[in-house]
Amino acid sequence: FKLLDKFHSHYQRFKSQYRALRFDDVTQGLARAADAVQVDNASFRLDARLRHLLLDEFQDTSLAQWTVLRPFAQRITAAKSDGSFFCVGDVKQAIYGWRGGVAEIFDAVDSELKDIETTPLDTSFRSSPVVIDTVNRIFEHLQDHENLGELASAVVNWQRQFNRHQTARAKYNGYTCLQAARRPNDDEPDDQKQTTLRYAAEEVARLSQLAPGHSIGVLVRRNEAVRQLIFHLRDLGIDASEEGGNTLLDSAAVRVLLSLIQLADHPGDQVAAYHLETSPLANDLHALAARPRSEASDDESTDEPTPTPSLLQPRAAGRVARLIRRQLMSDGYGPTIYYWSRRLADACNQRELRRLEKLLGLAYAYEATATPRPRDFLQFVETQKVRDPSAADVRVMTVHQSKGLQFDIVVVTELETDLIGQRDQLVTGRPSRTSPIDRVCRRAGKEVRALLPESWQRLFTEADELDMAESLCVLYVAVTRAIHALHLIVGPSSETERSLHKTFGGLVRAALTDGERIEPQAIAFEHGDKHWYENPGVERTARRTSSTAPTESLTPLPVRLAAPAERRSRNLERVSPSGLEGGSRVKLSDVSSDDGIERSDSLRRGTLIHAWFEQILWI
Repeated sequence: FKLLDKFHSHYQRFKSQYRALRFDDVTQGLARAADAVQVDNASFRLDARLRHLLLDEFQDTSLAQWTVLRPFAQRITAAKSDGSFFCVGDVKQAIYGWRGGVAEIFDAVDSELKDIETTPLDTSFRSSPVVIDTVNRIFEHLQDHENLGELASAVVNWQRQFNRHQTARAKYNGYTCLQAARRPNDDEPDDQKQTTLRYAAEEVARLSQLAPGHSIGVLVRRNEAVRQLIFHLRDLGIDASEEGGNTLLDSAAVRVLLSLIQLADHPGDQVAAYHLETSPLANDLHALAARPRSEASDDESTDEPTPTPSLLQPRAAGRVARLIRRQLMSDGYGPTIYYWSRRLADACNQRELRRLEKLLGLAYAYEATATPRPRDFLQFVETQKVRDPSAADVRVMTVHQSKGLQFDIVVVTELETDLIGQRDQLVTGRPSRTSPIDRVCRRAGKEVRALLPESWQRLFTEADELDMAESLCVLYVAVTRAIHALHLIVGPSSETERSLHKTFGGLVRAALTDGERIEPQAIAFEHGDKHWYENPGVERTARRTSSTAPTESLTPLPVRLAAPAERRSRNLERVSPSGLEGGSRVKLSDVSSDDGIERSDSLRRGTLIHAWFEQILWI
């Protein structure tokens, strides 16, 4: 603890020195000061008194957040004025424990606040009766899984808090099913999980053709699975919106431009050179390499053009690399990426163009911190996750990203993942779930746990039960997103299967079937009318899709722009004083221009005023 305390002190000092905060630092700072600050003093500082406090998604509230809000809630509920405290939440949807959410705070509200009235809401205003019937059957029969072992008690505890659901959408028609994917074809890798994702994409393609105009949500556990499903759907000709964040490395067009940047950084990289030589940019780069040498190097005097070379030749690769580096330094990363993206655009489909647009956005964002080394830009792109949403009827996302959303049809796959994924390296203990942590222990195997005191052994059991409860909440969120139809897709039973696995698929199979083997492409459970889309039971407003929307002729609006300079120069980076907040490094170019002329008096005056404002801690 002395080491941790010393580290904390140095860490806080560095953050203060660099004037930088993490997102949770504000909450933690307020929580530490909450006990010392009276509500009246806080109201005085806020220049207002809170009379009404309304909180949504209360089950995801962290202890630090509740520590800050609790005094205000207690003041409101204790007063006899017309104030009110109102919170909404569902402990069955507590899926953010990994970032500090403590659902038990919901249960503690009754004891910590006066005159609280609790109203349970077990009626769905979203789903059809068929979907709700299936939800009830799943969560009323979780204990039918006979191979849960030490996780069985956590399942039973979670099931106790589940009340049978009803629905207000009694007239909605619907359909639910549990079906098995096919096995890998002869021309596919022998990977059942990958085949299941491919089969799910094929099923989504079939549903989109059967029920055009209906929204389809495809839910998985991991962002990596989102990327793979998007690839399969696009391969099947289905336009799909990628809601999960992934790096841009899944784009062939982006990889071509990154190879160009890599060649600029390392002209001897034969992999990058070969990639460019076989890419749609090859002819443009050949022309670049064949330019007169005086354009390629300031040290060469002859203007004779060189024959069209291959980028696999060191001389040609070096010339291209020099010109690209020169372009990056003179124009910047944004304009350079834009220039080469335009030359690549004709070879791209719509998704590749969108990914190039995302890369262009990253390039401009990188400008403020650009270094002379192109490789640093590559590392920046490789670590940035971006979303690729669109207006398509098919949307692919993780279960966490689907929370609060709804779809006419929901397809849930990737159910063969373990009920408890990667466990935390540390386990913690508290006197109660709403108390601060008072014990920390490194996670250990069963052999080491047996050597610990019983009270410490319980920490590991409690940690597994909390993880299991959150996993069941994830499953609950997934199956309650559907309005009309719910399709659960699992892998078929393996030849060696003797019992159900500790997976989501195992839980669902135990609840909806007799737990017996499930053959490839078999429908093990179904309920409702599979042709519900012919008569959904509700009037729908016809949607216009890209394929049915009428085209409209618009008169272009003339925009007159000033004539561009013959050659754009980056010159000074344009940064407002407020854009420099939080930084500790100053570029020489921010102080004076290349020819030594200082910035104008007005800019320096603005910077000085901002510096004065930074010294004011409180008004």
